[in-house]
Amino acid sequence: MAIFYKIVCPSNNSISYLMGTFHLNHTAFGPILNKAYDLISKSSHYYGEMDLNSVDPIIVSEVLNNQPKASHKIKSLLNKKRNAFQNKFGLDVNHLSELPIFSMLNELTTGLFNEKLIAGSIDEELLKKAIENKLTLGGLETFEEQMQIMKSLKSKDIEKQIIEMLHHPSKFGRSMDKVFKYYLKGKARKLQKEAKKNTKGNSSILIDKRNKIMTSRILEIIKQNDKNFFSVGAGHLSGSTGITTLLKKQGIFVEKVK
Repeated sequence: MAIFYKIVCPSNNSISYLMGTFHLNHTAFGPILNKAYDLISKSSHYYGEMDLNSVDPIIVSEVLNNQPKASHKIKSLLNKKRNAFQNKFGLDVNHLSELPIFSMLNELTTGLFNEKLIAGSIDEELLKKAIENKLTLGGLETFEEQMQIMKSLKSKDIEKQIIEMLHHPSKFGRSMDKVFKYYLKGKARKLQKEAKKNTKGNSSILIDKRNKIMTSRILEIIKQNDKNFFSVGAGHLSGSTGITTLLKKQGIFVEKVK
């Protein structure tokens, strides 16, 4: 089963649930979503990593377009491996060289995923169910904070990651398979290690610093409200800097829900 936690705040005995999500969607996630829907039905407030209703697509587009484009080395590799990517992965890479490198990374990540994906993501499905159940909506990060994260990413490390993916696409696909299987089996620690390995030099920005921010918001919320449902990417949960660890250090009771 996927990754669910019950969290209890000792100061007021408020009960909340924390779920690790997968930012893609797959038919195998059906039972996981059903479990999430059951916990959402017991909740009054829903908090994703960010309130998706607050997203400004114009600002997102501006931030992305201000990012560096592909280097000559990446463009050369894309041209060289174009036929191989099309034949082996069914992935058309012709347009990638014109994309900002963060967008290129996202498209490559999805394109090299060996499992057959379906539209949307777990996060979107959870938000739909929260709206359907008329929960109060919110986010653990502001839209502005998310945009600042994108601006702070080290382009050189993203380039290194893309070059490695282009040189060893099958290896990256196997890594994604591991993450997928770890998620389905609820192996949070192994998933977190694999996720950190894939983010290279940006892991501190994408994972560690954000864990601190999201944990502080969770602490604020559970001290004020009862019956909260939190959803964050599963890679944020475990490890020495993971959200569950940080919550325990603050005296919060954290128990895995089977």
